[in-house]
Amino acid sequence: MLSEKVFFSFDDVKKMIYDFMHRLIFYVNTRKNELLQEAEIADKEFYESSMLLLDQRLKAHVPLKGKLETDIYQIRSSEITDHKRR
Repeated sequence: MLSEKVFFSFDDVKKMIYDFMHRLIFYVNTRKNELLQEAEIADKEFYESSMLLLDQRLKAHVPLKGKLETDIYQIRSSEITDHKRR
């Protein structure tokens, strides 16, 4: 049982709890949106760096493709042609 010496009325406590919950929900939603934006930016940066790394690795292999076609394939092709002529 409550005595007359209570500092806050029931309505005041109810209003404080409502204000606290409202501010808490607002903070959580704001923080969630900030984190989603940060994650989106981080995802874009990761995608761009991954594509750059992939391009660098593919460029490293393209000269091998050209070397195989010009050096090794042509030499081997001429050896096979010479063998067929015999």
